Amino acid sequence: MQNIKFEFNFKKYICTWQDINSADNPWNDQDDITELRPAICKTLGYVYNLETYKADGYITMFATWSEDHNAREFGDICCIPNGCIVSLTQLSDN
Repeated sequence: MQNIKFEFNFKKYICTWQDINSADNPWNDQDDITELRPAICKTLGYVYNLETYKADGYITMFATWSEDHNAREFGDICCIPNGCIVSLTQLSDN
């Protein structure tokens, strides 16, 4: 069986985004509440929906893919709402 060759048209990015953060203790004083901030996260990978992510309302990134059995499959997938994105920086052409 001959393997199908797939074009790889995805660009590598680093996405910096905010995530929900919560206090670890069951009881917190006012300083704990005042100091609590969203977690700043970074995702490194390829953007699956680069052309449509603004209209979609989210960006989908993946870091791993397979081209076995004449099909392409993706792994290490992260879907981030646009409202959480702080920055999106392209790292290379692919």
